[in-house]
Amino acid sequence: MKSSERRGLVFVFAMVVVGCLVRFAAAEDLPGVFAERIYAWGASTKDSDAFLKTANSANLAWGESYVLRAFVSAYRLTGDTYWLRRVCTHADSLIAHARDFPEGEYYDPVYADGYLGWGCKNYSDQYDEYMVHDGHVTTPVAAFVAEVYKDSTLWDEFGERAQAYFSFIADNIAAKWLAIAPRTSSGSGETLRLWRGWQILPHNQYAAFGSLLLFLDDAVNTPRFGATHPERVTDEYGRLARDMGEYFRKRLQRNAATDSYGWAYVGYGTGEDASHANLELELVWWLHERGLVFSDQDMARFARTLTTMMWNGNLDTPLINYGTDGANSSWTGAEGVWGWSLYSKFDPLLWRILERYYAALPTARHHQVATLAHLQRFRDVFLNNGVVLPQGIVVIDDGDQVLRPGETAKIGISLRNVGVKRHSAKVWLSGFTPLLIAPGQDTTIVAVEPGAVTRATFDVEVPLDVATKQVPIKAHVDYIPVAGTATTGFPTVAFVEGLPPADGLTHNQFYTSLSTPVHRWVHSEDDTFTTDALLNFDAIVWRAAWAVPTPQQRDSLARFLDMGGNLLITGGGVLPAWIARSSEDSTFFARYFQVTGAIDVHDSLSGLTPGVRAKNPTVMSAIGGSKRNFRTSPPIHFDVLGTFAPEDRTLVFTAVDGQLVPKALPDSVGGVGIDSTYNALLFGWDFDGVSSVIATRSMITYLLAWFKSPTSVRTGEHPRPEAIREIALSVAPNPFNPAATITARGLAPGMAARIAVTNVLGQECWSTTNARPGPEWRVVWNGRNQRGESVGTGTYFVVIEQGDARKTTRIQLVR
Repeated sequence: MKSSERRGLVFVFAMVVVGCLVRFAAAEDLPGVFAERIYAWGASTKDSDAFLKTANSANLAWGESYVLRAFVSAYRLTGDTYWLRRVCTHADSLIAHARDFPEGEYYDPVYADGYLGWGCKNYSDQYDEYMVHDGHVTTPVAAFVAEVYKDSTLWDEFGERAQAYFSFIADNIAAKWLAIAPRTSSGSGETLRLWRGWQILPHNQYAAFGSLLLFLDDAVNTPRFGATHPERVTDEYGRLARDMGEYFRKRLQRNAATDSYGWAYVGYGTGEDASHANLELELVWWLHERGLVFSDQDMARFARTLTTMMWNGNLDTPLINYGTDGANSSWTGAEGVWGWSLYSKFDPLLWRILERYYAALPTARHHQVATLAHLQRFRDVFLNNGVVLPQGIVVIDDGDQVLRPGETAKIGISLRNVGVKRHSAKVWLSGFTPLLIAPGQDTTIVAVEPGAVTRATFDVEVPLDVATKQVPIKAHVDYIPVAGTATTGFPTVAFVEGLPPADGLTHNQFYTSLSTPVHRWVHSEDDTFTTDALLNFDAIVWRAAWAVPTPQQRDSLARFLDMGGNLLITGGGVLPAWIARSSEDSTFFARYFQVTGAIDVHDSLSGLTPGVRAKNPTVMSAIGGSKRNFRTSPPIHFDVLGTFAPEDRTLVFTAVDGQLVPKALPDSVGGVGIDSTYNALLFGWDFDGVSSVIATRSMITYLLAWFKSPTSVRTGEHPRPEAIREIALSVAPNPFNPAATITARGLAPGMAARIAVTNVLGQECWSTTNARPGPEWRVVWNGRNQRGESVGTGTYFVVIEQGDARKTTRIQLVR
């Protein structure tokens, strides 16, 4: 084909692409157009001809074979015989470098067998020949042969070469391995010299040979071959290839949860690597294409191995785990997926994952070009289907996302259609103990329009005896797994946060090791965060670096503080803009934190170790020590605060270099704000900025203890904290129905005390007094108000006051 003809073919592809624009209006871009990149690679002989002249079988198998596959795959995509001519050039060179045995070096006499081929010393101390090398590099040549024998329009130009290539492969490569008998009973048996039979080989090694045999079988069963070489027609090739496929299929393990397959590198088990799996998947593909051994269901299961077990779940920066079980430490599996990409024909999500990865790849190498061809070849699978993915798990209840004993709520699975067509997804809960779901109500079908986000919901009941803890929730959306947690019981602390930033850091490790169960409240700008919901907790920790509150949410936090709640807000680069967002925001920070502004000193921290130190014991206990160091690499975002609070209620911000020499920064004082009642704290950093998970856990533990320890402030010019007598207050049972015993300990004998019960609105429901209590005072509340009327199910607060001492605890009445 002349260059002008090739340019015309590319133009035809461009016209096809334009025709898809309307059909693809619901997606973000026009995906899967790789033809020009494939032609550009072919024209650049630096890579496409890199292995053209070598007799080293390792270089041929793990280099030249990919070049030949790229040529054949490009021909299947375009129908351009230019690619078949490239096959011929490379096959001629391949055969020209074949030899019976290596000259000028030692070799085992077994290799002087009269069969031409290739070998290497890459894996042993002497020359050896491998079935996997021979099969891998000759399979695309055999595919060329079969194509020419089947297509009469190709015979005039390529028939002579097809006959020559068949004779060479059949009489040398195939004949050598078909004729060999086991030579040893020990060792790996992977070489012709130490052969033990194909059944003991790693799966990829016999699979490569099996693919070769299928194309030889295709050729000998064409009418043209039967007419010209009737004496060579045989079923031996196809029979052995089927045996290999059935052998492999029996060693697959089905993962019931994702309806996918797992398998091992050799024998039974799991954990095959993504790269070698290409060879096994190619054999499976060719067998299925011929209606042999593997069904459509099998193909879908192989595709789900990648989408459910190996994919990182991110379409913006998709990564593939190097292990088929998803457990490998490496996430480089997408580097070579020429076998996996064939299965995009059966799964639009697999297609989209690989298309996103390769669309972002600056340059495609020889081992990646076949993947580009497969993706463009099967792009209609994506363009004609929807793809619904899970976005997360959320609790839908009365407002605080906590599943309390006896409550009826909903578990929501957020869904998004990232495909082009409307799609009905099957969604089911697969793990929700100890929650209760009615029989048959754990599965639903949800239709989602292209680009739309919706939610599948499931009604759940919470047992009365559920403990305060994090409950794992697992679900599947068309077999794609999604996991989350729900909080049950009566947690006293809520961490409000959005999704972690995509900065490559490991987030949230400290939660699992906290001794006090806390509630992680997934933030959404649509959440109202009512004061009633916030008052279900003693303390709120709001991670502003992950989710800045909306004005409505900020006002709810203010009312929460006004009603005696405890609040910590953590910054980390976001406080300057938040404080300056509006006059209401500025007033909020000034009123509750004595803070007037902030500066993010991130750009000044490169190469430095930042930290904070405290002069005041109360401030010290709020950060868990007199000094707190932060992460050094990458530099953290740290908001230095402008404050009009007294110096003893601030932290001094410090930074030292690698030689521990102090360094000056834009502002040396700030980092924390504490209100005059010690109910509100403002940290200029996020927990991810702390030096370690252990240090983070320590800080949070001290912080929560600090919130629980009552303090007061003396009036005067320089407020200082003073410890107040501690009263212990407990209620049992809790939750309760119909009555609960309230016990107060640590009272001052002979001093009047009062116990009151209020609802979440602060309205007093019931109270009692004791003019002269002893050290312990015990009273029963029967769930009625002062008029003797029963109050409803809900959250209530028990408050005891004696002099300047006050203690509050939360109780739950369940009717």
